[in-house]
This record gives sequence, structure tokens and C-alpha cells, in this order.
Amino acid sequence: MMPLMELCSRMHVCPPQMIPGLCLVVLSSLIASSQSGLEEVFFSPWDQTVIEGDEASFHCVSGESSTPASILWIKDGRLVTTGRQSQGEYGGGHQKKTSGRLLLVNVSLEDAGTYVCQTVNPSLNISRKSRPAKLTVLDHDVLDDLKQFNSLSDSNNSSKDSQFTTLQTQQITGQLHHNKNIKLIVTV
Repeated sequence: MMPLMELCSRMHVCPPQMIPGLCLVVLSSLIASSQSGLEEVFFSPWDQTVIEGDEASFHCVSGESSTPASILWIKDGRLVTTGRQSQGEYGGGHQKKTSGRLLLVNVSLEDAGTYVCQTVNPSLNISRKSRPAKLTVLDHDVLDDLKQFNSLSDSNNSSKDSQFTTLQTQQITGQLHHNKNIKLIVTV
């Protein structure tokens, strides 16, 4: 087994001129802080589908953190600077978690994307990311076309045809979740 001072020297933790006892204290504190650092994200945000103009709200809770964690929001790989962001202590008692919220008001099609909550322990420069949450924003025009399609179908078709039309409408709605640029054209 290698002597502690030689190990400290090889790891470049302490400069050669440092007093051996002080180096031991530095190394011990590094070991202790790395053990308590920051746990994985406790609660991740959920996928959402909203209509353009509505609100979307994402929530996140950090894992246990030796010092209070900060929460950042990332959309499609970029730091979110819009919306209302808030954070505070989660739980209480012996828990050392931080709760965060991102509120997007008057959502537009540009807000659609993948959001991730990143929890950060600033003292140790450690971070953890949540699972991604997808925000789908439905265009008003597409929804209006679907409503019109449903009302025309229901008034012009028999019961059997109406069931088929409802099935087609459900398939189109399902496609909207995968492609926000779909434009529905109905000829009756």
C-alpha cells in the first residue's frame, strides 16, 4: 500500500510544500464531500400536450444534496431563459432536496420540444439530469379543422360510417402528436 503523502502527491491534491497533516485534512474533506455530493433526481417532469395559447408547467425535485441544490431548465440542449422559474426547499426535516418549477404562459408552437431539469450542487460543481419530458403544442388551426371535420361527418354519415369517421379522426389526432405541421384538408 502506498503512503498517504505519496498518494496525495501523485493525485496532485496537495502541493509538495504543504504540511503533511494539512494535506491529510484536504484529502479527507474531498473524500467526505464526494460521498454526500448530490443524488440522482428524485422527481422528473412529465410529458405534456397543450393547445397553443394555454399554459404548460414542469416540476422537478432534486436528490439529496450536501448543500442546497439549484435547478436549471434545459430545452432541446439549451438553457431556458423564458417562462417563470421558481425553486425552494422540498420536504423539510432531515431532507435536503430542492423543488423547482418552470411555468410557460401563452405557449406557442416554438415552445414545443424536449425539456430536462438539471439539478446542480454549486459547492462541488456536481450536476444530475432528470429524464426528458416532451412538450407537444397543438396548433389552433389544426384543432379547428378537426372539430369541423367531426361535425360534418356526424351530420352526413350513418351510424356505421360515423364510427369509421371517429376512428379516422383518432388516427389523425395520433399523428398530430408525432408531426406538429400536419394540415388537415377535408372534402365532403
